[in-house]
Amino acid sequence: MYYQYYARNKLGDSITGKMDFQSKEALANYLIDQGLFPIKITKMNQLIFTDFFLQKKSRLSVEHIAILCDQLATLIKGGTPLYKALIWVESSLDHLLLKSILKKVIFQIENGLTFYQAISQHPNQFPLVMRNMILIGEQTGNLHSVLKSISNIILSQKILKNKLIESLRYPCILLFTIFISSIVLNIWVFPQFNQIFSSMNVNLPFLTQVILKSSSFIKNNFVYILSGILFVFLFFLKFYSAKDGKKKIDACIFKIPLIGIILKKMMLARFAQVLSLLLFAKIPLLNAFSLVAHSIENTYITEKILKMKEQIESGISLIDALKSTSLFPPLMLQMIASGAEAGEMNHALDQIYHFYTNEINFEIYRLSSILNPLLLMIMAGFVLVFSLGVFLPLWDMGTIAFNNHS
Repeated sequence: MYYQYYARNKLGDSITGKMDFQSKEALANYLIDQGLFPIKITKMNQLIFTDFFLQKKSRLSVEHIAILCDQLATLIKGGTPLYKALIWVESSLDHLLLKSILKKVIFQIENGLTFYQAISQHPNQFPLVMRNMILIGEQTGNLHSVLKSISNIILSQKILKNKLIESLRYPCILLFTIFISSIVLNIWVFPQFNQIFSSMNVNLPFLTQVILKSSSFIKNNFVYILSGILFVFLFFLKFYSAKDGKKKIDACIFKIPLIGIILKKMMLARFAQVLSLLLFAKIPLLNAFSLVAHSIENTYITEKILKMKEQIESGISLIDALKSTSLFPPLMLQMIASGAEAGEMNHALDQIYHFYTNEINFEIYRLSSILNPLLLMIMAGFVLVFSLGVFLPLWDMGTIAFNNHS
């Protein structure tokens, strides 16, 4: 919850600000520890929208979390105690939000909390999977390995997502251009030509008639069309916010042409990478499956993996549990089985991750090579149809005028 505070420093200067703390008392203790004297602390609950906006605005990026974990892992592996490592990292930061959060984490550790308990006081900043991994890392004594794993997972997934977004950027720009152009033409341009052709009282080609009638329909019903699109969009958001709706949509995402196969392989790569790094960090297999399930941003897949974990707990073999989900291809199952039999399952999973990373790069290249020419052809067809629809009657009118003049 966000609080507005008014305080004075040792020189008597007035200081105000907003901070995210669990309670007024915790914020007051933090301000005192910083050499400030709190005068008034008020809860910012007057406007829900304002509080929501502040929470969204004050959110750490995944890049900052990855860098933080990498720096901490390096210092801890070098023999630096966690508390000192946090102080050194905090003192070297330029990012104000992360610096502020680390100060609070250090203050909470000073007051007897573990690292896991301290970062759990900031659930909006640190993902649940990260917090659970750190808890297991502290319990098993492999905190530096876990932190390094978190950093590797975040950065590698970010790179893959950026590649997919980059490949879709140009097609999205083309589609947006076509959409805006069609609105401008149908509402402002074609009605002008309709008036000209009507005044000429000439027989129009079939294509021109279709374009002008479509333009007239869109112009006369634009408000209703826009309202319908908005209604469908809001209905989709409402449906997706429901648990069952989100699960159904998450299951259908993998069936989207061209993009679905990439998303499926990204899921398989993430599963293999996270599980490999967790096993390398000596985290027990069942705990690792729970963390993997919650690291995948798809409720349908998460539910499948958790059900698979329950099957393993009930005595079913790992490979049979993996097969029961119908998520994993035979090649992946064979590699996991071979790795488990040889006692090198994390190595086999790492190979699977690199295999699917290469596959994803190839699929993204293939997506670009198909979409870009296809959309250019659609845009060319769009221009050709509208050009013919407008210029054919003008050409006919020009021909008639020339013949009459002759």
